Amino acid sequence: MNVIHEYLRGRSEAFVKLEEVRRLGWSNPHGDTHFQQQRKRADTATADERRLFFNMIGEEMQAATSAIRIQEEDLWSWMLVHAMTLPKQLGGHPLLISHGNRNPQVNVRFLDITKLGLEYGLRLEELEPDMSAEQPYPNLQCDLVFCDGQILRTNEAHRDPNREKHAATRLTCSQLILAMNRMKQGGTLIMLLHKAEAWNTLELLATFAEFSDLQVFKPFKKHATRSSFYLVARNVQPGFAAARLAVEKGKLSWRHASIGPGPSASPAENADSKEQEAVSRVLETFGEQFVQLLNPIWDIQRAAIERAPWFKASTIKSELST
Repeated sequence: MNVIHEYLRGRSEAFVKLEEVRRLGWSNPHGDTHFQQQRKRADTATADERRLFFNMIGEEMQAATSAIRIQEEDLWSWMLVHAMTLPKQLGGHPLLISHGNRNPQVNVRFLDITKLGLEYGLRLEELEPDMSAEQPYPNLQCDLVFCDGQILRTNEAHRDPNREKHAATRLTCSQLILAMNRMKQGGTLIMLLHKAEAWNTLELLATFAEFSDLQVFKPFKKHATRSSFYLVARNVQPGFAAARLAVEKGKLSWRHASIGPGPSASPAENADSKEQEAVSRVLETFGEQFVQLLNPIWDIQRAAIERAPWFKASTIKSELST
């Protein structure tokens, strides 16, 4: 039994309605075809198409949250951007902004952030051959941090198959450690998340609630049928004990996902029991706020699926056959 799902079914009408729509939509080939085409378009999008997509997301996010807060033109005269992204030769996306000599205000490091072992707590002698001792931008203190990385299909051939099972965990931990170690007190963090009802997402939101002001955002115009949404954490306090503990837990999770848990780790059955206990604790203390935060997100996804032509076609066909 999924404890989180059972909790939500008893407290969130929005989640219950979304589950039913998902059941109807995901069980037919029309939906499969739609999402396959959507993935193909994402992988082959032109620069203009990518720019249009990101501008629409950014404008809608700013209108809904005011999180970006770049409203006056004179801000650009002093604003600096420091970025890390996967290089194209490893399957990364092409950049849509000038940088370096062409734009000194934008500094970009091309690297695989999941391999910065020293940054994530490994000792030099523990680094595996494909890992790096590099610690990019070590002295930065940022006002605004975007963590919008995701596991790319275009990068699959370059990933270690032995780590593939934990690729998403490694990326999430990498982004959070880098961000929290370079975040200014009172700054804002925006992070792309998936599947709000998953334990790792619930745990992350509950963690940020301890040292920031939480908001979530899901665009109406793009990817509304998907489970993705954004965490918008304002007034982040990286110096709080809860924030420092979150970074240390992230390092431990990255280590386990990258080089294994080590001989001192708990047996699998104990780990499962501890996770269930942790889920129950978080739901007890954060569950009500979690439901209030995510209800609008689930409503947006449900309404988008119901509007989708592929869903309408499959629903009509199903009704005609009964």
